[in-house]
Amino acid sequence: MAHRFQFRLEVVRRVREKARDTQQRAVAQRIRAVTGVEEHIRRLNRSVTTAVDESRTDHRTGVLDTANIRERLRYRNWLHQSIEAANDELDHRKAELKEEQERLAEASKQLKVIEKLRERQWNRYRSELAREEQAASDEASLQMFVRRHRPEKCEIPA
Repeated sequence: MAHRFQFRLEVVRRVREKARDTQQRAVAQRIRAVTGVEEHIRRLNRSVTTAVDESRTDHRTGVLDTANIRERLRYRNWLHQSIEAANDELDHRKAELKEEQERLAEASKQLKVIEKLRERQWNRYRSELAREEQAASDEASLQMFVRRHRPEKCEIPA
């Protein structure tokens, strides 16, 4: 009977699997960071829209307060600068995400190589086991055939 299947590189496979899982978590973390910055930009854009709408409302009333207008302009300028800074941060976060995704792809590739090797060894093991079983079955059949067709012991007269 053949020995039990044992993949000698199982430790390497587990290490590579852990590395891939770690990279998946890193990519997920980078995605959350990108999403957070995108949400921040959306909030800033909504604030700009609100500030513009409030300025229009003030102009419609007919009463103009220069101090209020200056304050709103400063606020809108600050919002636009914040949006530019957030866009720069978004570009940086997306670059980090791309790097993490490339590392994940490499880790997945390395794991896949080991898993293919394991699969090939498993298939080779199964083929070998099937051959051994077939050989044992053939031997048993041959023994049965010989026993059935063996001539009875003849006594030789002396």
